[in-house]
Amino acid sequence: GTLIVGAPYGAGTELDSGQAHVFQFDGEDWLWRQALTGMPGEDQHFGTSVAIDSGVIAVGGPYWDGQEDRTGTVGVFYFDPLQGGWARNHDLHEANSHYFGGSVALLDGHLVVGAPYTSGAGVGRGAFFVYEVNAFSAVPKGSFVGTTDNEHLGQSVAIGRDTLGRLRAAGGAPLAPAGGDERGSVQLVEPFGTADWIAAGRVESDEVADHGYLGYGLCFDGSELLAGAPLDRVLGEQAGRVRRFDVSDTVPVELAGMRGRALDPGDDFGASVDICGDLAVVGAATDSDLVLHGGSAHVFRRTSDGWRHEAVLTAEHYAEH
Repeated sequence: GTLIVGAPYGAGTELDSGQAHVFQFDGEDWLWRQALTGMPGEDQHFGTSVAIDSGVIAVGGPYWDGQEDRTGTVGVFYFDPLQGGWARNHDLHEANSHYFGGSVALLDGHLVVGAPYTSGAGVGRGAFFVYEVNAFSAVPKGSFVGTTDNEHLGQSVAIGRDTLGRLRAAGGAPLAPAGGDERGSVQLVEPFGTADWIAAGRVESDEVADHGYLGYGLCFDGSELLAGAPLDRVLGEQAGRVRRFDVSDTVPVELAGMRGRALDPGDDFGASVDICGDLAVVGAATDSDLVLHGGSAHVFRRTSDGWRHEAVLTAEHYAEH
């Protein structure tokens, strides 16, 4: 297996330009193989977001200033067997975007990139972009811009296939009003035949509390969408939760969600979420049980009765923040 770890404050090519590190499992240990760097430029924080799929790596550097202040960039890497390492084949960026590369997702030659501070037709509406990528080209297939000021569409992105094999992608807009005040929503998109991608509806929940930030973390699980709401209320406290939606039809249906254990207000449970097989991991980014804002990860296992909370993971030795 191959693992990519972002180091956005690493030296890279210049001060705080950032890096992403490639590790490979040899059957016993994870061995460091290569440091990936982006285009020249200080403070671009290359490695803020990373994704890998089917021999492709995408790394975001959302603070890159190559076109204007913090336009952002994404480096796309392919393995070069002749060189025995990963080569940067494409450097992507979009005009008039801001923090492009703040989030990335990859699946089967499709790349989704979030740019959550893009202004659009207002202020801070955000955007995300879909590309078809291979070793020789990166073809834009769709761009989607937020509909209200300061909703920050593209804060998170995800891509997956449903149980029928149909592709779908999503972008989180955690500060969208959604019938309240910053409840958050998720924009779904899908390919239209072999042409460009098109909007496929918004996912919202009347159950999310104001300032709940639905869509801050995202992932697909077959025909289900998991959306983190890190400031959603649980038993009256803003401890956060993950909400699940069946998105197999045109009207999303909300399912039973996930809650953490021993959480306090402001722990940000749901700031990140991902699934592999029958295991799900949810980040609580500012959990302070061991050290101030040290964070924790909650592991869930899929059972016949739904998702069961199995463990809380923390690092025992780290500095605050």
